[in-house]
Amino acid sequence: MAAVVDVFTYNGEAIVAQRLAYLAPVVDRFVIVEARLSHSGTRKRELFIETHRATFAPYVDKIDFVVVEDFPDMPRLWGELSRPWVLTNAESWWREGYQRDAALPTLRGLKARFGALIALVCDSDEIPSREAIQALRNAYGSLETKSAVHLDMAFHYYGFKWTKPEQWRRAFAVTRLDTSLTELRHAEPQHVLLSAGWHCSYFMTPNEMARKISSFAHREVDTADNRDLLLLAKRLEEGTDPLGRRDAPLRLTTPDALAEIPPELTRSLDPVDALCQRGQ
Repeated sequence: MAAVVDVFTYNGEAIVAQRLAYLAPVVDRFVIVEARLSHSGTRKRELFIETHRATFAPYVDKIDFVVVEDFPDMPRLWGELSRPWVLTNAESWWREGYQRDAALPTLRGLKARFGALIALVCDSDEIPSREAIQALRNAYGSLETKSAVHLDMAFHYYGFKWTKPEQWRRAFAVTRLDTSLTELRHAEPQHVLLSAGWHCSYFMTPNEMARKISSFAHREVDTADNRDLLLLAKRLEEGTDPLGRRDAPLRLTTPDALAEIPPELTRSLDPVDALCQRGQ
């Protein structure tokens, strides 16, 4: 049977504690990629994999850590060929993509070790379901013939109380490791596994949200208002968009949808992370 490797980029997100607890019983390895610079270009004083080592300690025998020590200069051609939404922040998106693709050498080594391998390529807050992972294992022979299978995920903000009324399809599963993972992430999905997990966006305290906004690739939203802790707390409490977008309404998650969320994801494993409690 194919080995399953959970691959994700990391920048100190608290939801990773729940991710590891939920997925550890059903994946063979984790590959966690952190960079010494944020996507905005700021150098960190210390890696989060070091400051949060207690989060990883129960699973360390299953984890391969990949550290990006520095980012090379962005190739000029990459900027010219990037999608329109990337061009205004091209260097930040280059760093984001480079960090993800830094997992490829480790993945190739694991594939040589295991033979048959399925890589789940995600951001840290995109969590595949156990059922989706089993379905991918069962369909390994078919999966080998596809460039990627994108994972259709329910889209939640702040905690599972709030739902964005659209599905999220950026995380994906892949067996062939001859293509940029970032290119596959942003490609138009050709094959989609439905109801395959949860996008747990901004499952954070206001302080953590402000840090994310100041460090991620979406430089266009890094404004004083979007980093204002009181305003972020108000948006969190009221269930309005974390970036103040009026065209992105949130809805209360239905009781039926809440009942389907695994307890490992709703249980707070870190005292700071009280936001992930079901319905709170």
